[in-house]
Amino acid sequence: MSTGNIRAVIFAIALVALSALPVFAADPSTQKLTPSSQKLGVNQDVKPFSSVAVGVIVGTLGPGVEVATPLSRRLNLRGDAGFFNYNTSVSDSGINYNGGLKLRNGRISLDYFPWAKGFHISPGVLIYNQLDINATAIFSSTSSFTLNDVDYYSSVDKPLTGAATVEFGHKVAPALTVGWGNAIPRTGRHLSFGAEIGVAYTGTPNFNLNVTGYACNQAGQASSSAYCYNVADTTNANATDFNTNLNAQKKKITDDLNYVKAYPILNLAVTYRF
Repeated sequence: MSTGNIRAVIFAIALVALSALPVFAADPSTQKLTPSSQKLGVNQDVKPFSSVAVGVIVGTLGPGVEVATPLSRRLNLRGDAGFFNYNTSVSDSGINYNGGLKLRNGRISLDYFPWAKGFHISPGVLIYNQLDINATAIFSSTSSFTLNDVDYYSSVDKPLTGAATVEFGHKVAPALTVGWGNAIPRTGRHLSFGAEIGVAYTGTPNFNLNVTGYACNQAGQASSSAYCYNVADTTNANATDFNTNLNAQKKKITDDLNYVKAYPILNLAVTYRF
């Protein structure tokens, strides 16, 4: 057989072998699927809404619940809701505030897994955002408090009382977090742990403080004293000055809050896939 014929035969055998390779690869009898490859996700397409995970979360948005479902191998749709109340006391310029923080929120996020592993980038939105602070302002009759650098006292028998509120600007707020962990493990596991960190753009908070009662220019005075006056009396020059300084003090606090345009998000989660 000539050298040219030998080359033709070798070429023909190679073509047959190459053409048979896809059939061999597709034949189930020739494949050995590992247990993990038969489960959800590993090197497979994931059908949208083919599974669901439910869990609990704890973090800066409050303790709550979380639900997730896959959209594709690299995407999850996730929703969570948090509820939290916290009471505390703080002091500013001689005024004591006793109040509480109330968190009520719901969030929807799209988890994108760029490497189809645990790390994810999650844009989302707080669809209901109630992050409010309500407090009672307490003024002392024996020690001074300061409004716009001017000292005042509360009367003994008709003390000043105040109601302070802080409300975040946006009830619907965009959010962005990064984290680790997949609520729908692509390895087929049921239990999953996750963590995420990021921010929600809640806008500039609104601060308000309303005050009623009698203010005094000296300590330990009764409301009938010449040193005291009703802060709601618009005909009294001292009351007018008091309210001017009160509004200036509120503006100072509002200006300080202008830097707080975003709310931090730090969450830990435990979920179970069904």
